Amino acid sequence: MKTILKTASIAMMLAAPAAAPAFAEGWSVYDLEDVPGERENCMKHARNTIASYMFDHGGGGETAVASWTTYGYDLRPGDQDAVIMCPVVNGGVVDAYLVVHGSTDEDERIFAADEIEKIWNSTK
Repeated sequence: MKTILKTASIAMMLAAPAAAPAFAEGWSVYDLEDVPGERENCMKHARNTIASYMFDHGGGGETAVASWTTYGYDLRPGDQDAVIMCPVVNGGVVDAYLVVHGSTDEDERIFAADEIEKIWNSTK
């Protein structure tokens, strides 16, 4: 019986859509999927995406870049913080992830995360 439950649990996890966003209180996490080529392609795309979001939504905020992450702080609406990560996984594949944190209004956080994802996908 234990093996059947374990197999069923694994099957349910694998059946969940891989690119669907995950939400927890104050956090939105999106798998932006693979980025062709080197990590720098992902990082350039991440910088352009955060800059476009800031421009489209009234400026404000600050940005910072590290070796495999691009940050946007105090993004509007609602003072959201976002990071696009570009880790190298699975033997050299560059995968991109978006994490948005906001401690105020959940709708504003989800709006910001959805808009950043739209910009990311529209400029691929």
